Amino acid sequence: MPFIMITGLMDKENLLEAVKLGVSDYLTKPFKEADLLAKIDKVLL
Repeated sequence: MPFIMITGLMDKENLLEAVKLGVSDYLTKPFKEADLLAKIDKVLL
């Protein structure tokens, strides 16, 4: 199941932890709606 993590944490340590947990993609706040929609399209392909 695709999972996109949205977080306010932007450092590499948190990104690596997210990857270890198996997230499909990672988005940091604040983000644009277009960015989220693009990531959703990417994981649904």
